[in-house]
Amino acid sequence: NNLNNTISVYFNAENNHSINIKNLLGQTVLSRTNISNTNIETTFNVSNIENGVYFIELTSGNKIGVKKIVLLK
Repeated sequence: NNLNNTISVYFNAENNHSINIKNLLGQTVLSRTNISNTNIETTFNVSNIENGVYFIELTSGNKIGVKKIVLLK
């Protein structure tokens, strides 16, 4: 949502999990760890991050999912 400089992430996972937002160099720019709920909505404040391409990485147990996002403010 560009009006308030946030990104909302929705997912369903069974184990403890974490979410990382990484830049093109693979550096973590934002992170949430040790999330233990199964149906999750988490919000990241991206007001201090530059426009560009980023990857949202969700880790749950031994599984990893990645989605590409383009941040334009």
